[in-house]
Amino acid sequence: MLLAGITCAHAQEPAATAAEDVVMEEVVVTGTSIQRGDDAALPVTVMSREEMDLRDAGSPVDLLTSLPAVTGVPLNESTQGGAGARGDVASIAMRGLGSGSTLVLLNGRRMAAHGISANENGVPALSVNSNVMPVRGLDRVDVLRDGASSIYGSDAVAGVVNFVVDTDYVGNEIQLQGGFAEIGSGDDRRLTLTHGDYYLNDRMHWISTFDLYDRDATKSADVMGDSNKVDQAPEGFNSLTGRFFDRSSSSAYPAYRVGDSTSTRYLVPTSSGAAFSDTVPARDGEFASDYYYDFNVGYALPETTRLNWFNQVDYEVNDHLTMFGEVMLYAADSTMVRAPVSYSASSNRNIVLGIDNPWNPYGTRFNPDDPQEVTITSYRFVDNGNETVEIETRAYRFVLGGRGAINDRWNWESAATFSRSGTRDVSQNAIRESAVLDAIGSGSYNPWNYDFGVVDGQVVPTTAYVNSQDSIDPFSQDFIQTGRDILATIDARVTGDLIDTWAGPLQVAAGAEHRWDDYSLTRPQYHGLNYEGNALGLDPGDNDFMQASPVGNIVGDRTVAAGFIETVIPLVSEYNEVPGIRSLSLGASVRYEEYSDFGGTTNPKFTLDFRPVDQVMIRASYNEGFRAPSLAAINYPSRTSVGSYSDPYRQDVTGLPEDGQIQRLQTTTGNSDLKPEESKGYTLGTVVDVPWIDGLRFSVDWFKIEQENIIAAPNANQLRIDDAERLFNATQAALAAGVAYEDIDLGSGTDDYAGNALVRRAEVTDDDIANFEAYNEGRPQSEWVAPVGALVETLTPFDNLDSSLIKGYDFNITYDLPSFSWGKLRLSTDWTYLDTFKRLGGADGSSSTQLGIDGNARLRGSAALSWTNGAYAAGLSAYYIGEYADTGASISDAVYQELGQPGYVKTVDGVHYWKVDDTVTFNAFASKTFMSDSLLLDGLNLRLGVKNLTDEKPPLTSATSGYDASVYNAVAAGRVWTLRLSKSF
Repeated sequence: MLLAGITCAHAQEPAATAAEDVVMEEVVVTGTSIQRGDDAALPVTVMSREEMDLRDAGSPVDLLTSLPAVTGVPLNESTQGGAGARGDVASIAMRGLGSGSTLVLLNGRRMAAHGISANENGVPALSVNSNVMPVRGLDRVDVLRDGASSIYGSDAVAGVVNFVVDTDYVGNEIQLQGGFAEIGSGDDRRLTLTHGDYYLNDRMHWISTFDLYDRDATKSADVMGDSNKVDQAPEGFNSLTGRFFDRSSSSAYPAYRVGDSTSTRYLVPTSSGAAFSDTVPARDGEFASDYYYDFNVGYALPETTRLNWFNQVDYEVNDHLTMFGEVMLYAADSTMVRAPVSYSASSNRNIVLGIDNPWNPYGTRFNPDDPQEVTITSYRFVDNGNETVEIETRAYRFVLGGRGAINDRWNWESAATFSRSGTRDVSQNAIRESAVLDAIGSGSYNPWNYDFGVVDGQVVPTTAYVNSQDSIDPFSQDFIQTGRDILATIDARVTGDLIDTWAGPLQVAAGAEHRWDDYSLTRPQYHGLNYEGNALGLDPGDNDFMQASPVGNIVGDRTVAAGFIETVIPLVSEYNEVPGIRSLSLGASVRYEEYSDFGGTTNPKFTLDFRPVDQVMIRASYNEGFRAPSLAAINYPSRTSVGSYSDPYRQDVTGLPEDGQIQRLQTTTGNSDLKPEESKGYTLGTVVDVPWIDGLRFSVDWFKIEQENIIAAPNANQLRIDDAERLFNATQAALAAGVAYEDIDLGSGTDDYAGNALVRRAEVTDDDIANFEAYNEGRPQSEWVAPVGALVETLTPFDNLDSSLIKGYDFNITYDLPSFSWGKLRLSTDWTYLDTFKRLGGADGSSSTQLGIDGNARLRGSAALSWTNGAYAAGLSAYYIGEYADTGASISDAVYQELGQPGYVKTVDGVHYWKVDDTVTFNAFASKTFMSDSLLLDGLNLRLGVKNLTDEKPPLTSATSGYDASVYNAVAAGRVWTLRLSKSF
């Protein structure tokens, strides 16, 4: 852990003088609690103030996505779905392992998770919102590229990100900055005030940073244009029925059925207005843009105002005791706009226009001799307006602690931390289901948006009809969800020299921590669930809002008690004068954590650092880590949705429509018996200070992470296939055992069911028995199948199902050139190369390649060049993201071969996917600091910058937005010019 007040050297930064002249300074870096004499002992990337300035980030997550080890932002500001977190929120993932496997700290201590969970790989995840962190007033950001559960506990699997505030700052500064996006939306503004000074005879230091950030919305249409991207896709992917046509057939023109007919008819636009049709308009036809709704009417990035106020005070009581405290306040208001609410008969109660409804064109008004009901099957409430989502997030953190010296060999530190993050998410213009059914059923709302008349004996749409606001208001209501996470901790630790050895002191750190975590996500009655005994008499397991899945409240808490011990054992030092060994030390640490909900876990780590000569460090580590199941996953209530799928066991037997592709139930549930995800991590690397070239350092690190017991929801289709296989095998086993066919009972509809326990079936009927006997007749016994009832439901509870393996390399080169008359240059570059990334799991234990798909590029890199010369400074930075496959769009092998194996296809595990092109983007800036006798000009810094210098657009994907927001949000706004005025005084 970071010990406040100890200066941290840049773990990738070369020494200022020749290696043989260096006097090693004791440092504490993220990933250890012990002051070390070597800054290269651990694989830590340090983002300095200068590198942060090059990135010119509008939010903390923009800082982190420049690092190659950060593979994406699973939860990001572009998220629009109503069931999870959205707004000013972002969580990072290192090594592609998900946000829950990356621990995010502020000054070495934990933060409360974001108040609303997010779905990652089908499981609700609780992660720290990186945007809560201060982005101004930082000394650095440490990124440990190694597991560290032996020091920090849960989540430190892929790595640790530690935001470190500058506690030595003295002075006052005011910054004003504006960002101007060339695409026409997404401009931003920032005001930052920083104060730092010593008080009370230099015994107290106070730093305060007040940061106010305001950004206009980035409009979806300005980023990638229309959601019909067929014209942007090449041959093979440019089908009008393919994944690049993302306009929706759910529009202001409803689809419907008449009477008992199962045939769907459509209201479609025409040159004269509208008409009834048995088919939908052609997707490239004259009226396609009128009929098919463009999803890109909303925002790619929300309109956001964010305030972050951070304060830290250190007070030296006496020579042996220092008290310290932190206060952080964060507030963000975001507005996200998305398409109007749509209705589908498959997931909502039927909208039925009775025969006497005045807007029923087949009812008594127009067809008195043979009136028929009309059932609307699809419709979008366009006249209700876009759904506008207002998200308020408030977070705060308080830290109070002390540190001091026990004696000249031992130090201590202890602190209490309380943090809370809460979010209120309000979807305006949501549709209350019971109210809209009443409005349509009573005739006060016309879902056709046309009036009708009889022409030549036929009922036809005549004139456009505009529903009054009075008819819309009763069902246009707010959909509300409120979430919050509270984290309280008490920690204490001691560090010191246990004994002196011939190579130096044997250092030890030991500590304990107690945490309390309390999470809740609630929705009012009718928003989440209707509940038993509701006044409207509605299904208690359903809710009363369209386009919102019914789900109950998530409420849970836990306590964690932990203890750890760490040691660094020097075996050889330079003073021992051992040939071929300049220094050699071993490190060991272990942490035990006891969770109130799932029990205890013990995680060790071992490190080795070896310098054969001054200029070369060889480092290695082995660690065992874990990720605790989130409170959201453990306490997740049952959530039932409707999906369309067939019964793989019965469909060929009966041939009945009800055993084919029809709507069935699928229920996801939490699991109180979830175990922690476990990991083993390995690293081996070297750091070289190049001889004879002062200031040049390079490093190479190999890493490997093995995970098991990964929490996942089982694949429902795999469950049903496994169910069919189990039933067939049970039948054949019974026959082989001599059981008469008519006596085989597979337990359908009972607790003794022979199929997959997560598949629910009805009891066997006489018709079932007859259908199965007819199927078996004439077939050999080896193909016989015993009867079971109809497939009713598939259960997909969260469980510890999967495992993964990831291997790769990190590279760094840093060169601090000597000072010249024309100034000083600094060059640095970081790269990550993924060699292997596989995931195993599911009902059949199958292996799937994750490398090179959905953001997991094989190669990522960044480079930065900075120049300073007195009052002048300039910089250029570059960011590379390699190609990867978009698993949302694929073509068959026959098409791939017919097209001549085109380069815009990326094949993974034999599937030919759309290739997301690699990209290189650049940032640049130039600045001048004025020195003048004028009070106004003296200390004034003028900085002109540009982000995305070459105006690169995000590469095309099959996502509705047209790009991968988890990877490319930083360049979504295209080229952005920035102007900053800073005044120090």
